[in-house]
Amino acid sequence: MKPDVACFLLKHKVVDAKDVVEYISKGNKNVTILEMKKKVGGGFGISTRWVIMNELRDSGVNEITDIKVKKIIDNGYGAGKNGRGVVYEMDGTEHFIKADTIIIAVGYSPNNELQKQIEGKFSEVYYIGDCVKVRTALEAVHEGFKVALKI
Repeated sequence: MKPDVACFLLKHKVVDAKDVVEYISKGNKNVTILEMKKKVGGGFGISTRWVIMNELRDSGVNEITDIKVKKIIDNGYGAGKNGRGVVYEMDGTEHFIKADTIIIAVGYSPNNELQKQIEGKFSEVYYIGDCVKVRTALEAVHEGFKVALKI
C-alpha cells in the first residue's frame, strides 16, 4: 500500500489504523508503531484490543510506547545519506528509527466552522458528522439517515 493511499484511508476513516498497519505489514516491510501512550490500542474495548494486539504481534509488528515524536527527517541524524526516519524521545533520551513509510495518526478535532457561519441564518439546520463529534464515516451516515427521516 502506498503512503498516500494509507493517509487517505486514515484521514477519511475508511479503515482504522490497525487495518492499514496490517496491509503494510503483509509486504516486505518492518512495521513499528510509535505510541505516546503507555499502551497501543487504548481506544478499543478489552476483548477487541486483545484480538487486535495478537494479530499485530503475529504479523511481526513492533511497538515502542511511552514516547514523544520529536521530528520526521529526510536526511541525516546518523542514518547516513538518504536516511529517513523518526526521531523520538524516550525516558529523556532521543532515539532514531529508520523508516521508508510513515503513517501519522494523531487524532482529530471537530470542525464546526460552517456551523458558526450559518448559525441563526436558517430556520432549520441539522448538524451531523465530525462537526458534532469526531467519529467514523459509518456513524455520520447513520446520523444523516436519521435527519433525513425527520425532514
